[in-house]
Amino acid sequence: MIKIENLEAQIDDFNTDYTLQIKSHELSAIIGKSGAGKSTLLNLIAGFNKSRHGSIYINDFNATNTPPSERPISSLFQENNLFSHLNVQDNIALAINPNLKLNIKELDELHQSLLAVGMSEKIKSMTNVLSGGERQRVALARSIVSKKNILLLDEPLSQLDPHLRKDMLRLIKKIKEERNLTVIMVVHTPEEVIEYVDNFIQIDNGRVIKSIKPNELDIANVY
Repeated sequence: MIKIENLEAQIDDFNTDYTLQIKSHELSAIIGKSGAGKSTLLNLIAGFNKSRHGSIYINDFNATNTPPSERPISSLFQENNLFSHLNVQDNIALAINPNLKLNIKELDELHQSLLAVGMSEKIKSMTNVLSGGERQRVALARSIVSKKNILLLDEPLSQLDPHLRKDMLRLIKKIKEERNLTVIMVVHTPEEVIEYVDNFIQIDNGRVIKSIKPNELDIANVY
């Protein structure tokens, strides 16, 4: 479980005060108007932004001041942060061993992650020749091999064509269930994820307005 209590931060002129709980092994979608603070919440959970007050508990452990690398969290942001001078295999290997030297078990885990996202045939491809959707899948594979049980996704559908968006959603849900992950993702179109998520978290002006079950979501009142 992730428990956030009165988490206050100032990012430029933007102030937050988040309080919420996210159950373990659920897929939660953060929704709200543009500029409401959705990505800021992810950054605070990941530890990339620092709070000035409040707390973040992850599985009963106070992680408020824990460095990002020591939190049980893997993050996938809009830019993907893939290295264009490396091929697919090496981009994923970085998440396992920064020197890119993997043993047989680690190589198998890498191959399994690519198989899970349907990118096995692209293992030697340079990432700069991949489509936006393929890069998203590679970045997701890299998140999988980190073996961390919380996955943060910032608009994972943004670079995908409409017919690929459903594929990615099905893939995220499948990986979540197979690996028993807690997944939190920012979305701008809640109507297209409603059949995949367990819970919606509505954000406005740096605050959590409410948690909403999919069957109770009123799309008209989200924006």
